[in-house]
Amino acid sequence: MRRGQLKDYSGCGCLALLLLFLSFGLLTVLVHQAPAVAGGIVLVMGTSLAGIGLYWLYKLFQYLLGRVSWIGQGLRAGKHPYSLELSTTRGPIRLFNPFRGIFVVGAAGSGKSESIALPLMAGFARKGYSGVIYDFKFPGLAMDMHSFLAAQENPLPHYFLNFHDPLGSYRVNPLHPRYLPNVSYAREYAAAIVSNLMRESIRRPDFWTRSATDLLTACIWYLRSEHPEMCDLPHVLALVTSPDERLLKTLSQNEQCRQMTVSILSAMERGADSQVSGVVGTLQGAVAQINTPEIC
Repeated sequence: MRRGQLKDYSGCGCLALLLLFLSFGLLTVLVHQAPAVAGGIVLVMGTSLAGIGLYWLYKLFQYLLGRVSWIGQGLRAGKHPYSLELSTTRGPIRLFNPFRGIFVVGAAGSGKSESIALPLMAGFARKGYSGVIYDFKFPGLAMDMHSFLAAQENPLPHYFLNFHDPLGSYRVNPLHPRYLPNVSYAREYAAAIVSNLMRESIRRPDFWTRSATDLLTACIWYLRSEHPEMCDLPHVLALVTSPDERLLKTLSQNEQCRQMTVSILSAMERGADSQVSGVVGTLQGAVAQINTPEIC
């Protein structure tokens, strides 16, 4: 029941009683003065009262049904370990399975974060959920989540990733040797980097992009095998941007890397400098987009 609703019901009840007393008084006068008219009025009033009674019976049934449903939801929520609850002026809204997805629609400034996002985040912290929060107005929601976790004394670690300020973010090395158990993983990473930096290669892969992917795979695997302590993106980019001949001679020291770049090495041995420069230049031009001090 919303605030002030009981007061509204009380006022309506007093008005209804007053009208009822006036109706009975008028009916008493008509019975003595005009019995026929009084009989018609009694019929009309009886029909009206019957309709009103049926209406309020329907409202009572709705109310009881809602209470039974609310009690059932409460029992279900108590048994469900992942259920969440949003408090409203008309009672709590219980979400028994948040993993099915929650869709919130509202205009800018309508209060989506205050009324929905923050209560859900508090519930997530209380239940010990893990997940990712996209904070469009960093660090607003990030600080709120930090407060919720601190209030619950939740041991769950949390990290910030700010792509606009990488130096102020927690970092992870996706090229760490523990994530590269074999060459296929290095090839997947290399293909992902080349595809994202050269979008046209996704739709129409050609010899140059395939060779650039092989060369980047060889650079990653060389550091993974020969210098695991330096196997990260900055050192990979430094290796890629070395002079052509020096780069290929370095990679040829590892047998697996030599097999990956056999076509480029053969072209260099044949003196096909244009082919070698085309492959290496394709890769160097692609990685130049991320070879910046802010990222590396």
